[in-house]
Amino acid sequence: MPQPAETKPANATDDFVGFVRYNGKLVEGGILDARSAARALHGFDQALRYFVIQERPDLAGIEFPVPVRVDRGSWMAIIPPGVEHWIYAALGVVGTAYVTKAVTKMAERDFENIGFKDLFKKALVAIQWMIRIGKHIGTLAHKKISGIRWRNNNKEVGIPNEKGELLYVPADVLELYMQCPSGILSEVASVVEVERHLTIGVNQDGRVEEVTITITERAIFHAEDEADDALFPELTHGQHVKLEGIVTRGNERANSIGFLYKEHVITCYPRRGNIVRFKPHLFLRCRIIGEVSRDNEETRKLDDPRPKIIFDELILLEDEDQPQLL
Repeated sequence: MPQPAETKPANATDDFVGFVRYNGKLVEGGILDARSAARALHGFDQALRYFVIQERPDLAGIEFPVPVRVDRGSWMAIIPPGVEHWIYAALGVVGTAYVTKAVTKMAERDFENIGFKDLFKKALVAIQWMIRIGKHIGTLAHKKISGIRWRNNNKEVGIPNEKGELLYVPADVLELYMQCPSGILSEVASVVEVERHLTIGVNQDGRVEEVTITITERAIFHAEDEADDALFPELTHGQHVKLEGIVTRGNERANSIGFLYKEHVITCYPRRGNIVRFKPHLFLRCRIIGEVSRDNEETRKLDDPRPKIIFDELILLEDEDQPQLL
């Protein structure tokens, strides 16, 4: 895998897998406002978990924790060493019914030997490549690529940008890019400001590889919704719909899922039952069948600018629509 230009030696005391860091005048002293910090951590968790599951799909139905240590100086969330033991202990110590099921699944899969350190490192490297690709072509939204070049016995693919410049990436990285939601980095990128930029770092055998998003690049990864415009006005209240997209999140407390459809995440609620049964669908392409709701809790009218879906079915679309690279 080619080495990026942004590398530097790790300090002798550094012992970590990788990190997300925000630098700039807005985080002097390591201070980040609570709302931004929450978005940063949630977005980091979401992106990291997505790429871990791409590497190990059998983990999709398990709500494993992602351990981080927040350091000051710049605002930095670090994935510490020994993550396998931390995850095993975290799931095993808390005495809830859900965790009991999780521990049972751990025993089935031998969780302590699953190699989370390597999985997290691969996920961080994948995130870095998504940033490089987004910066190179100016978007993560459009997945139609023409004029690609192959080299190194077809192990690397050259992706052209509008200027005809090529960015060579590993073939498996291009496959990840073709399949990943375009908004996968939206939440972590949303915290970027003029005086606050984002860096994703990976500890590669004593050298830290870093990739950065600045304010001029934020729009590549985070698209601001127009607050005054109705989202998907063609989806009217009470309409029966069948939509295809990707399940991006699950919220057990709200009993809802996030459904990425045409570059926007729609909140969806099952008409009956609990969303726990849909955990195997997380981060995978699905067809959702249900009814549109524009019920606005604030105005008590049917004028909510963001539609919701009350769904009856959530169907996994297996290999029928996955992109073919070769």
